[in-house]
Amino acid sequence: AEPIATLDARAHIDELEAGEAKGQGILVGTPVPQIMVRIEDDEVWVAGAHVNPGYLDDPEAEAACKVPEPLPDGTQRIWHRTGDAGFVDDLGRIWLLGRTSERIDGRWPLQVEAVAEGIEGVARAALGSRGGKAVLAVELHAADGDTQARLEAALGLPVIPVPQIPLDPRHNAKIDRPALLALLATT
Repeated sequence: AEPIATLDARAHIDELEAGEAKGQGILVGTPVPQIMVRIEDDEVWVAGAHVNPGYLDDPEAEAACKVPEPLPDGTQRIWHRTGDAGFVDDLGRIWLLGRTSERIDGRWPLQVEAVAEGIEGVARAALGSRGGKAVLAVELHAADGDTQARLEAALGLPVIPVPQIPLDPRHNAKIDRPALLALLATT
């Protein structure tokens, strides 16, 4: 379904940083003209000529991600469920909040993590859970109880310092959520 939206980050850097600091999520831009966007139960759905109508030899994925919409002319439009949680702002731009499966106690990762990473002393932060409750795992630049207190005050979450936030080896930037949960279970 790519591309979905475009944004000149250089022109919008102040707004990107301000939005992240306020916990809005991540601004990804204005939908490309060839695509339609809608939000269903917090999930970003897209349709358009360049959106694949199905999956080759994968009926299970197709049933989970492709939603046909009958049109008045007898044809159908295929909506693709992206798996990304997000919203469209008053200017028609898409903001991402995290994956739909990553919401914990009503909190979205990209809202919580961006705020945490804006606090001095935090190298990386990750929303996780321990005992079914939301917690914030943090990789600190240096051991600092002051940073931990500021994080807890800003986010209202228990903070768990960890030596390193596990990353998905395919990207080395995205948080490896299953590995994070395993780490938090032993920390």
